[in-house]
Amino acid sequence: MSDFYLLTDDLTSGRYDLTVSPAWRMPGLQCASCGRWTANGHLRLDLPVPDSVREIRPVPVPLDQHLALASELGEARLSPGTWIGPLSGKVENVSGVLPDILWQGNAIPLFKTSVLRNLSKLDLPPFYGCALDDVDELYECPQLPHTAELSDQSFESAEPECDACGRKPAVLGKALSLVRGPEKAWPMFRLKDAPSQVVASAALVSALKSFGVTGISSVALGYE
Repeated sequence: MSDFYLLTDDLTSGRYDLTVSPAWRMPGLQCASCGRWTANGHLRLDLPVPDSVREIRPVPVPLDQHLALASELGEARLSPGTWIGPLSGKVENVSGVLPDILWQGNAIPLFKTSVLRNLSKLDLPPFYGCALDDVDELYECPQLPHTAELSDQSFESAEPECDACGRKPAVLGKALSLVRGPEKAWPMFRLKDAPSQVVASAALVSALKSFGVTGISSVALGYE
């Protein structure tokens, strides 16, 4: 049995179109060395957004301006494209019964209240409410740690890290394995080198299955 599992949408549950967006997002980065880029999977829904920042359009900016914006938000550094503030959105084109966990892509899972109640004994990070039209309140975990790393063999291709901004472009392969787990024994976390991916411990996956939670699928990860 694996210690860790990649979580994805369960395409056999009821179908829907979910669209959510944050109160504001960090601009993309226009790096002088490696070009324009934006990261997926970074959320800081607990950060307040000053009016002076909210008025800035989230279009790509140079590195010095990006760092200045992060500093104004009280952070040493935030990844380009980080979602900030509470989420809101809507669910459309529902077919069948809505599952217990809804996904936007495979990067943002939203949990129903009943799921979190069942998982209350696990040491989960804080969850924040997400207001959706015509749907009971859902919850998103905004600050999953990004400390676990994949092995080099998990990537079909990879480029050297940019000396200026730290970006390391890579394409994931089909077979993934961890070379380093999370710094803390979190039951759910993201990957440092693939932040849009959500990973869960075996204990969390077992709990989800035992409660019959719908809308989620898990794939075992190797551990080198």
